[in-house]
Amino acid sequence: MLFKKRSHPASEDAFMSFHFWLTLEEIEQLEAIARDHQTDPAAVVQKIVKKTLEHWRQLETEEEEETVEK
Repeated sequence: MLFKKRSHPASEDAFMSFHFWLTLEEIEQLEAIARDHQTDPAAVVQKIVKKTLEHWRQLETEEEEETVEK
């Protein structure tokens, strides 16, 4: 075996769950990004999810602040 498997079950679960949400083309794009950065595809998905959640939370905070100002 040339490569040591570095993935954790939790990260594999996160990646596998995204298979239900993504098209095959999108999955191939994620895998290409992972290969380009020499990282695990699950790590790419986790980073996307993390940034998306941060963005959504920021939007919620801004909406709450706008509501309070009105």
